[in-house]
Amino acid sequence: MPNNRAADCHDRSKIDLQDPAQARCWTKQLDVSLDELRKAIETVGNGAAAVRKELSRVKQDD
Repeated sequence: MPNNRAADCHDRSKIDLQDPAQARCWTKQLDVSLDELRKAIETVGNGAAAVRKELSRVKQDD
């Protein structure tokens, strides 16, 4: 069975930017650039729920 980690990134509770496949998946899933994702993680940590909330807040502020 192939390892399809990128396909299930949205099911993970943590975002690992050290894994290029996860980074690509999360930026696509969240519709953000890698820089936006990095900034959100620097602000709230790498928990997926917290990052989603932060990105939502940032988009509302724009």
